[in-house]
Amino acid sequence: MVKYSKIILFLFICTALFSMSSHADVPPIMIVPTDSIVANCIRMAPLYEKRVKTLHSTVYTKAVVTVKKKNELIRLIPSEIRLSSKSNQYIQELISDVRFNAPDIYESKVIAYNNTSKNNVNPNTRILPFLKINVFSQTYLSNTVISPLSEKARMYYNYDYNEVAYDEDGSFSYRIKITPKYISQLLVSGYMDVIPKTWGIKRVAFNGEYAQTHFNVEIKLQELEKEVFVVEEHKIDINTHFFGNTIKGLYHTHVDVDMYQLNDTVEHSGYPIGYDLSSVFTPEEKDGKMEINSDQSFWEQNRPISLSADEAAIFNLKKDTIRSSAKRSSIVFDPISYMLSAASRVSSPVRSNANDYMQLDYRGIANPALFDYSKADGLIWKQDLMIGKEYAGSRVLQFHPQLGYAFKSNDFYWGSDLSFLYYPEKRGYLNIGLGNGNRIYNSQMFDKLKSDSVLNLDSVHFQYYNELNFKVGVSQEILSGLELSLSLRYYIRSPKITDTSTSSNNGELGQLNDDYRSFAPMLRLTWTPAQYYRFEKKKKIYLQSSYPTLNLEYERGIAGALKSQSKYERIELDLSQSIDLGLLRFLHYEVGAGLFTNTHSLYFANFSYFSKRTLPTNWNDTFGGVFEVLDNRWFGSADRYVQMHLQWQAPLLFSRHFPALSKWMVSERLYAGSLSMPSLPSYSELGYGIGNHIFNAALFTSFRGVEFDGVGFKFSLELFNAW
Repeated sequence: MVKYSKIILFLFICTALFSMSSHADVPPIMIVPTDSIVANCIRMAPLYEKRVKTLHSTVYTKAVVTVKKKNELIRLIPSEIRLSSKSNQYIQELISDVRFNAPDIYESKVIAYNNTSKNNVNPNTRILPFLKINVFSQTYLSNTVISPLSEKARMYYNYDYNEVAYDEDGSFSYRIKITPKYISQLLVSGYMDVIPKTWGIKRVAFNGEYAQTHFNVEIKLQELEKEVFVVEEHKIDINTHFFGNTIKGLYHTHVDVDMYQLNDTVEHSGYPIGYDLSSVFTPEEKDGKMEINSDQSFWEQNRPISLSADEAAIFNLKKDTIRSSAKRSSIVFDPISYMLSAASRVSSPVRSNANDYMQLDYRGIANPALFDYSKADGLIWKQDLMIGKEYAGSRVLQFHPQLGYAFKSNDFYWGSDLSFLYYPEKRGYLNIGLGNGNRIYNSQMFDKLKSDSVLNLDSVHFQYYNELNFKVGVSQEILSGLELSLSLRYYIRSPKITDTSTSSNNGELGQLNDDYRSFAPMLRLTWTPAQYYRFEKKKKIYLQSSYPTLNLEYERGIAGALKSQSKYERIELDLSQSIDLGLLRFLHYEVGAGLFTNTHSLYFANFSYFSKRTLPTNWNDTFGGVFEVLDNRWFGSADRYVQMHLQWQAPLLFSRHFPALSKWMVSERLYAGSLSMPSLPSYSELGYGIGNHIFNAALFTSFRGVEFDGVGFKFSLELFNAW
């Protein structure tokens, strides 16, 4: 027995000595509590996040996309892939010149490009949010995912010590497992490899859900010098599922750093001194089309990641793929395919010569994202087209027609704006607009609506007018952040006969004219203090500001000019701001007031900042100045108003308590609005909204004073609008 004990002891000592010799250069591993590791990582993350000021890199990207399931609805997915009938796969690779400037400005230019698809889709466009991930930042994926290294990350994540990870050079790191506390698309799960003592990150891997897409991401970082970490390699696995369509994408990128510049301290990081940020943007030539380079010898010399046998086989089919066509012996009309083709979004740049550049943006005639629903308006169908042409000297001509149809009221709205940027350096615009407005009634109704006896609008006979408006004006910057607009507006309002049986009651409201005409010059001042900006060639582009935007409007109706019958003055003041509080928290507010004065004749109360929006807007555009439950007949019902709107958005407000709900929610919002005007002295709305990449929805309740008034609901399809 003693003999066997000595043999076992001898083998144990030999094993220990061998283990020590195999890692002779590895420093002894210090056992550090997980909480301490995570606390140090979160503490150091802001320093590492802002360490790099500029970075110039050459990035190679390889994309292999496989369409596993496909039906006609695939046309609604952005950047639709057109494959030949011989293959359900394509491969793309490109080399890009990528430049980063703090705090979060990325610009890239394609140097070489090769693919096997029928259309030249830049794979970097699809995975750009993944390529822009700063491991040490507060959020990932274009501010849609909470980072495990954010300052309040421990509210949302659990951390567990997993193992010690060794690299080929013998160095080691602490592998920390990351799991979310709640089921949410705002959170990810995975692991991170933490470097001892410096608490930097050597590698991070995580998976999650984003815009109907499940992703697995692995990021390998390189340490350029002490405590300077930048991405060296991305591996991204994306699986998109959309109404029976399944698309799998494998992306592999390799980054070669050519040049970089560091911030000395956190205090000196971020924006440069002054408000002109042009120095942190690099000029980029707009390429209407990427030219394909299919020279295999070029790619063999410049490809840092070798092709697998399967990937090379896809390239071998390239000639057949390009030559294949959709020729048919007969043409058969397919209404479903036709409607889906009409629903597809078109957004394409077209270059006509070296100086001219044209842009077309159209969302399709039958796109589901062009339908909204609200209690006040019912179902609404919208159309929006933008055509822009850029000329030499950064001058831009834009044509923007819009349509809207409200099924509940059977009203059709349209508008068409033509703008010309004639002075790009000073944001000088010439604007011409023509369209119809909301149904409106005149000021004779105001006293009747102020009556305490009016509790039910259905008991009041409203004589509406159809409106046709024309405007022409100029706007230009006076100082940075301060702009002046001067315009001439002309309105023709014709009575809309809705019920001929009530025509005998019109004596109470005054005799109707055939139409009313109003001619009104308008002045607007817009001021945003401390406005950051940049120049793109000669074009001045406003960025962000830490201060609110103030709008002041003055309009004067002149009787007798161009047969105008209205004499009045309109004054409106509006103050609004969106505040980013970090970690997916936002506060939006708007306060405003307006009045008509010197009203020596009949007029129409068409306020600018208190009105019903009828033409296409997105969900966020309709936040300010709009009450969702308020009956449309109250808009334009008084000669003065005061209003306030608040919106608070934060992650996992209430949905974290309901896993079945939180799984699908990307945003939660609280709304509050208050209104006071002579015809409605005390009115308020409270609301709660949820949303993701497919839809937005909100429920609102309204109150007159302290009494409950009603409930409203609003729903809008998004369908990848965030892509």
